[in-house]
Amino acid sequence: LLKGGFRSISGLIGKINHDEYQVNTPVATIGIRGTDYLAVLCDASCALDPVIASVLPPGVSALGGLVATVYAHSIVVNDAGGSVTLLEGQYLLVLPDGTNILLPLEPHFLHVDPIPNPVGCAGE
Repeated sequence: LLKGGFRSISGLIGKINHDEYQVNTPVATIGIRGTDYLAVLCDASCALDPVIASVLPPGVSALGGLVATVYAHSIVVNDAGGSVTLLEGQYLLVLPDGTNILLPLEPHFLHVDPIPNPVGCAGE
């Protein structure tokens, strides 16, 4: 993932061998556990989001970081700071330096520019 974001539901590959599936981003690698999840590289609308801004230390920007969430099951996010297991309903911000910050709630920018639910896209 070099720009933007995506939502994915893993199928058979996630059930047979979790270690065979991963998504690489500039700041973290995501591994699955047979799950429905979202990953978005942080652009200007993300970096200015009030939920994200509220958790950032003074002078730190989320621009170029990663926002991830899980809709079903769990993912493992591996980065320079180690690994974090993200569970259903949790939101994680990975800063460009590898710092992990669990977000208190869903960032607003995901409502303004929502990524479609893959279930509704089947057969299109």
